[in-house]
Amino acid sequence: INYYKKALQLNPADGFIYVTLGNILQSTGDYENAYKSYKQAQKLCPDYQYNYVNLASIESYLKKYDEAIEDYKKFINAYPENQQARESLARTYLETKNTDSAINEYQAAYELCPETFKDYIYFGSALFQQKKYEEATKILSKALEQQPDSVKANSQMALAFYESDKYEEAKQYFKKTFELEPNLHELRFDYGTTLFSVK
Repeated sequence: INYYKKALQLNPADGFIYVTLGNILQSTGDYENAYKSYKQAQKLCPDYQYNYVNLASIESYLKKYDEAIEDYKKFINAYPENQQARESLARTYLETKNTDSAINEYQAAYELCPETFKDYIYFGSALFQQKKYEEATKILSKALEQQPDSVKANSQMALAFYESDKYEEAKQYFKKTFELEPNLHELRFDYGTTLFSVK
């Protein structure tokens, strides 16, 4: 860190030194100063697109969601096929309760390459929130292929089937959820209704 600070004293207009310093500060957990370093880099070399995604990830961590969304968008405008950036933007939209925009970004990211898509749980949960239960179960099934013991994925799958009146399917995922996490009391009523409905 001191080395790059000295380098900036000699070359205060070199934005790439600020980028490198920001990377180091971020790796040490100094997010506030990393943010400041990336912001300075943005001023000095605004055409360096990869700094926008660096900055956006820090802004999201610091809960500067509006700034993060704008910087992710700038990066995606330059690199529209960057799947990871689209998934990160979608997660940031979810933090702001903008579920429609999150779903749009997740859909775009998924269509780029289903084999490397990672955020199945968040994508499925967003679809569930919008009451798109059939779509949610398809995406959540992909999540469970990757993480069969995910409490969130199993519980969301159970609720999606429950809301679709598919109680036999819901029963299977409620059962798995409670095997993984017996203390999810908020699901007990729905599970009880499911058990009653499949008698």
